[in-house]
Amino acid sequence: MLAKLVISLPAMTGIKLENSNEASLFQCELITNEKVIIHRGTKKKWSEFKKEYPDWDWDFGNSISLEELFRLRSKQLYIWSRIGQRLCQKYNMKFVMENTPECA
Repeated sequence: MLAKLVISLPAMTGIKLENSNEASLFQCELITNEKVIIHRGTKKKWSEFKKEYPDWDWDFGNSISLEELFRLRSKQLYIWSRIGQRLCQKYNMKFVMENTPECA
């Protein structure tokens, strides 16, 4: 199920950052296991979130190059720019086009 994880930003499923309520625009491949997120109103570490979905392929390894990752991010952000505000209203998140550095 790698494709599902790669083609969407965490914010598109309602994942937001703990300290700022910002929609999480970090690609799954780049989120550290200790990062605290809020998913459906529950605060948890990224590692705990991944355990809730054991059937998903969380081992990205070398399956995607850095160049491809940046290309996908560009596409993801374009889609986010079109639908992000509506998703933020639905999930009660702060709409941003880039996460603030202190939240990273």
